[in-house]
Formats: sequence, structure tokens, C-alpha cells
Amino acid sequence: CPIPNRTVERKKMLYCTQCRVANYCSRECQVAHWPEHKDGCLKYVEKKAKLPKSPVRKSSYPKAA
Repeated sequence: CPIPNRTVERKKMLYCTQCRVANYCSRECQVAHWPEHKDGCLKYVEKKAKLPKSPVRKSSYPKAA
């Protein structure tokens, strides 16, 4: 969380729904940080969209009977 002295349980934290990298303690914190986060977020999402998708691997484990 970029706002000092804020604490919250990890499982209750929010994250940026575009990049899923930045974590926030509240919606208020997310909105306050957006102007600073916006450029990096959009560049990250754009770069990630250009990467080729990795092929899905089939499991090497035998199927249960």
C-alpha cells in the first residue's frame, strides 16, 4: 500500500485489475495512487499483451482410476 501507516491483512488487500501488480489496502488508497501508477500500469499491460502465449502443458501424471 503506498499510503504510509496503513495496514491490512494480505488476503483482504485489493489489487490493480489491469496489471494485477499493485496492491492496495482500500479503494481510497487505489484511487489516490492511480495518477502515479497509471503510466507504468498501462505500459506493463501493453507490453504483456504483445508477449506470445505460452502453450498449455499436459500433465505427466497418470489419470486416477
